Amino acid sequence: SVYLAKSRARSKFPMPLLLHAARRVRPASLTSFRARFAADASGFLASGDAFETLFAFPAPHDPYLHTFVAYSAKKSTELHPESIVRALGLIEGDVSSDAPASQPDSDAGSPEPFTHVYGARDDVEACVRAAAGVARFGGRLRCFPSAGGFARESGEAPPAETDSGAGPMIGFFRRRVRPGRSEALVRGFADVAEIWRRSIPGCLWASVARCDEDGDYVWDVRIFANRAAYAAHVDKSNAELTRKMETWFSNYDVDTAFSGALYGAQLAEKQDLSSSMRETKQPRQIFEQYDFKHSELLGTIPRL
Repeated sequence: SVYLAKSRARSKFPMPLLLHAARRVRPASLTSFRARFAADASGFLASGDAFETLFAFPAPHDPYLHTFVAYSAKKSTELHPESIVRALGLIEGDVSSDAPASQPDSDAGSPEPFTHVYGARDDVEACVRAAAGVARFGGRLRCFPSAGGFARESGEAPPAETDSGAGPMIGFFRRRVRPGRSEALVRGFADVAEIWRRSIPGCLWASVARCDEDGDYVWDVRIFANRAAYAAHVDKSNAELTRKMETWFSNYDVDTAFSGALYGAQLAEKQDLSSSMRETKQPRQIFEQYDFKHSELLGTIPRL
C-alpha cells in the first residue's frame, strides 16, 4: 500500500530527508492536539534526534486539516529508522479515523491527508521500511526519490541571516510536464540546480521528483535559508541562469495549473514562482502560503 515513485537515479552521496504531510484532526481533540503537538515536537527536537525541524499549521480553509513539515539535514547514514518512526508518529497524532486516503494529485489547492517523503532513493526506501509497521498510514505514505538536484548537509552552508525572523522558505510544487519531455526536464533542471548549488549558499535544497508512474507530473521541492536566497535563485541579471531556466521551464505544461504549498517568508502579491519565464502565457498557480510569523504556527521557526 506504500507508493514509491520511480526514479532511475540513485544518489552518489547521502542526502537529507524531508517529510511533508497533512492530517485532519478530530474536532473534539483539536485543542488538546495543538497543545500536545507543540510540546511533543519541541521535546523531539531538543532530544538531539536526527531531525532539526518539525512544525505544523492549520489549513487556511479548514481548521481541522493540518499540514506538517519535518526535515533532517544530516547524512542519511546518521538517520536511524527509529527517528523516522518517531517523526511519523508525531505527525500521525490524533487524526480522524475516517480520514480519506491520500489523493493529492488533483489541481485543487486543498490537500487531503497524505504523507510525502523526499530524498535520495536509498533514504526513501529506508523510510518505507521504517514505517512499514505503522499500520495507520494505509495508502497515505508516498515516497518520491530525487531524480535530479541537490540538498546540502548539516554544516555544508554557512549560517544564513535570519531575515528579520522570517525564517527559511520551504516549498513543495506540483507541475505537469509536457508529453514526452520528462527526461529533458530532468536534464534541464540539473543544469539550473548546479548554478544554484555553486553560487547560492542559502539554497539548501533543490530537487525534482517524478510524481506519477507515467511521469506526467513532478514535485519540485525547494528550501531557501531566507528571502534573499530565494530572490537570488530567480535573478534575471544572471544571464546564464535565466537562459538555462528558460530551457528547463519550456518542458512544463503551462496550460495546467501549478499547485502546492510554501512555508516561511511570503511572496509579494505580484510575485509568482515562475519569474524567470519569458513565455507569453504564464501558468495559473494554486498554492497555499503559511507564514512562520503567524500565531497559528505549531512549533518553532526553523533555523536552517
